[in-house]
Amino acid sequence: MTISKRNLFIICGTTILLILTATYFFTKKINTTICHDDLISSKFEKSDECNLACSLNDGLSCYASGQHMDHIIDNSEDYSRVPEYVEKAEQFYQKAYDLLTSECNSSDGQSCYYLTLTLDKNIKATISYDEANSKKTMLLSKSCYLNYGIGCSAIGEYAKACELDEPWGCYTLAYLYYDGDVAQNIFQDRNKALELFKKSCDLGYARGCITLAFDIDRRNAGTYLAKGCNKFHDKACCINLNTWGLGE
Repeated sequence: MTISKRNLFIICGTTILLILTATYFFTKKINTTICHDDLISSKFEKSDECNLACSLNDGLSCYASGQHMDHIIDNSEDYSRVPEYVEKAEQFYQKAYDLLTSECNSSDGQSCYYLTLTLDKNIKATISYDEANSKKTMLLSKSCYLNYGIGCSAIGEYAKACELDEPWGCYTLAYLYYDGDVAQNIFQDRNKALELFKKSCDLGYARGCITLAFDIDRRNAGTYLAKGCNKFHDKACCINLNTWGLGE
C-alpha cells in the first residue's frame, strides 16, 4: 500500500502536533508542581520554574512569580533596580489576576482563594475598599464551597477545613475543643483536641507539633519535635531538639 505525499504530510504534521502538545502539558505540569510547592513553603527558590509555568498561563505560578519579585525587592541592596523589580512584580500580578479570575470562574477553588490575595496587591483597583472586602469574602466562600481547605479556614469553617486535611484548620479547631467555645457550640473535649493537634502535626503544621510537645503531651515531646523537623524540614520544629536527645 502506497501512502500519498499529501497523506504522509498530514500524518507527520499530526504526529508533530501531538508531540508538541504532550510536551507543552508535561512541561507545564512539572514546573507548575515545583512552583506551587515553592510558594506554599515560602522558600522563594524556584523562580525559573515559576516564570516558565507563568509563561504557560498558570495563574498561581504568576502569583508566585510576583511573590518572588517582592522577596527580591525586600532583600535588594541595589536600590537603583527596585523600580524595575516593582514593574516586573506588577506585570506578574496583573497576569495572575486575569488567569486566576478565569480559573476561578471555571470552578477551581484554589484559584478563587489566591484571587483574593491578588486583590490585596491592588490589581485593577477600580473598586472601593468595602467592595474589595465584599468580593474577597465572596471568593473565599466560593473557594470553600469548592472544597479548598485554606479557603474554609479563612472564613472560619475550621471543621470542614480539617476534613479537607488543611492543617491550620485542624490546629485552630483543636484549640476550640481544648478550651471550649460556647459561642460556636463547641464544648470542651481534651481528647478531641489532642486528636486534632496530632492531625495538624501529621499534616506538616510546625506549630501543631510544637504545641503538642510543650503544652499538650510533653511525655512524647521528642517524638513530635523529631517528626516536625525530620519529616517536614521545618526549622521551627527543631527548637530544643537536642534537649530531647534527638538532634544530630
